[in-house]
Amino acid sequence: MKALIFAGGSGTRLWPLSRRHNPKQFLGILDHKTMIQHCYDRITPLFEHEDIYVATGKENKEAMCAQLPQLQEDHLFIEPIRRDLGPAVGLAAALIAKISPQEPIAYIWGADQIYKDEDKYRHLLSVGQQHLIQHPSKIILLGETPRFANPNVGWVEIGSSQTELDGFTFHAFKGFKSKPPLDIAIQYYRDHKHVWNIGDFMTTPSFILSLYEQYAPDMYQKLMHIQAAYQTDQFEKVLEEVYPTMDEVHHDQVIFEKMDHTSALVIAADLGYADIGAWNTYKEAFEDYHDQTVTLGKVWHTQSHDSLIYNQVDDKLIVGLDLEDMVIVNTEDVLFVAKKSSINNIKTLVKQLGESEYEDLT
Repeated sequence: MKALIFAGGSGTRLWPLSRRHNPKQFLGILDHKTMIQHCYDRITPLFEHEDIYVATGKENKEAMCAQLPQLQEDHLFIEPIRRDLGPAVGLAAALIAKISPQEPIAYIWGADQIYKDEDKYRHLLSVGQQHLIQHPSKIILLGETPRFANPNVGWVEIGSSQTELDGFTFHAFKGFKSKPPLDIAIQYYRDHKHVWNIGDFMTTPSFILSLYEQYAPDMYQKLMHIQAAYQTDQFEKVLEEVYPTMDEVHHDQVIFEKMDHTSALVIAADLGYADIGAWNTYKEAFEDYHDQTVTLGKVWHTQSHDSLIYNQVDDKLIVGLDLEDMVIVNTEDVLFVAKKSSINNIKTLVKQLGESEYEDLT
């Protein structure tokens, strides 16, 4: 089995901690290790180094090589321009398909996730591999057993049990819902027919390429053009010419929202999963109880409720009084203050800031 780690985002959801020149995958958010290092170390007990690939943008190539010196140079897939995950997932599939078209591959997101039970996470991947060896024309979606009615994550609707393997149940796939309103999230949590979508999935390169051919034929033809040039002296030239011409679209829209539901199965477990790629979900990952005010760094507060206060500056104290539903992030050059309920608008904010005289701070 091979693993493909995606680590090409700019980390806008964690601005101002994460910036274009230093995105979240290269930050030591948890401890002395960066998020991409945590991701790589999480899977190495299951994968050999020669079976791990990483996809990122060309602006991150130097940093990625420095962060992961154990990664083989030809296992670093460089996207010449950001075109979202539709082209990125397809490119990785096309290149690996030229090497090993029927071997199971795990698509893993490398900057956002943490798992309290990493052994069970690896076991889940191993079980998915076993199923794909017998049934290569499937996509297996990985999920987390929901712990509460979370409106800040995607949800996957599951159907009846299809099979069981090594203690895990494979459920029919019924559909997605991205970040539903709270009342809908409460309904999903109570009906036991939905799990949190952690984003990772497994399949074979040949099968996912067949779905590109069926649902995105123009993109598929361009991917085949790039694949034909892979491992030749024309590869860089063809990649630079063809990749930027693809539509900028997410792989959910290209494949998952169009494919027949029988093409996929869902396996879920209590992995202790948390998404720390955005401030609201970052808070959820570190709170001991719902509505707790979470603090990091030099902070003092009183009578505060359901807020996050993150201070990266050692020589300045943040003092809070009677805060509610707030996110406060202090870095060396930016103090960010927002309603927690408005944090999903941060991408728009950063885009607007990038078009102003403060573009260098994005």
